[in-house]
Amino acid sequence: MKAIFFLSVLLSSLAFGQNQLAPKHLRLMPLGQLPDWKEKLEDGKRMQIIPEGSVPPANIALPSGKKGGIQTTPLMLGVMSKTLRLDAKIPSLQFHEGKLAVGQPWLQAPVHKSTRTLGVLFEDPVEMTWEKPRILLLDDSQEAFPPGNIRFVNAGQNTALVKSGITSRAIKPGKFLMLPLKEGKNVLTIGYLDKASSKPVLINEEFEVRIMANQRIQAFFYQNQKKGADNQLLFKWLPEPPPVL
Repeated sequence: MKAIFFLSVLLSSLAFGQNQLAPKHLRLMPLGQLPDWKEKLEDGKRMQIIPEGSVPPANIALPSGKKGGIQTTPLMLGVMSKTLRLDAKIPSLQFHEGKLAVGQPWLQAPVHKSTRTLGVLFEDPVEMTWEKPRILLLDDSQEAFPPGNIRFVNAGQNTALVKSGITSRAIKPGKFLMLPLKEGKNVLTIGYLDKASSKPVLINEEFEVRIMANQRIQAFFYQNQKKGADNQLLFKWLPEPPPVL
């Protein structure tokens, strides 16, 4: 009887453990440019004029998947958001403007299969407005993106180019490229294909990046919203330790 009892307890524990799926973790990286500075006088004070759709919401709220649960975070261009903790079985991502998850979502997206996800946010590439946001979801786990690597994400509309040594690689819009780096100094060449002529354009012929032990580097291409600018694609990168497993 004792053996049967212990077997029953063991099977119950295993079933319980299988039902306790790991929660999902989501970070957001908004990419873009601040609008040109314009101001007005209001009650004797100079106030910046920010056209609608020119910047992402100052804060977003996301139902966490648990009953009544909400995760919120500020959004700042070029700054990685805090990590949002979501239920393992959350059906979809519903982003709302502000700190309350009410009304029509600002953005909806499927849930990535990874337990750690990076959402790269950018404005509509045709109309260049944050009223029609876009998002790329990437596996951000240490297994998929380990230390000692740089990951280039192309959130622009031009094909990006990366040259390491004598090897050149192209990154189509919406895609990414991961390259291993040696510890210390690395020199790469980065650019893109001009949309009109399909000729390569350099952003940085000697892009020098340094990586320390147990670091990885997030790198992003995104569209220049200013017409007639020298570079159609802009570039941003940041080193970081991998997430804790």
